[in-house]
Amino acid sequence: MPKHLQARPAQDEREERQVRKLSRSHHASADWKFHAQMIVESWAGKTPQEIATTLLCHPRTVRIHLNRFNTVIASKLP
Repeated sequence: MPKHLQARPAQDEREERQVRKLSRSHHASADWKFHAQMIVESWAGKTPQEIATTLLCHPRTVRIHLNRFNTVIASKLP
């Protein structure tokens, strides 16, 4: 069974605002919006399985993107 993976907390208020804004955006590219929604759902305390069910994707996809977010520097966000 995979370990419970959760997105790291936002490094600062600016990063959190960017991710939340991106998750609600109507003009951002679909994949950026989709990945931001995964992060916001994780911050809300949901497991990768619950996030996958909500966003209609595979739990492994969620784990991959949460892991990527946890290792990426905030400056790489748009």
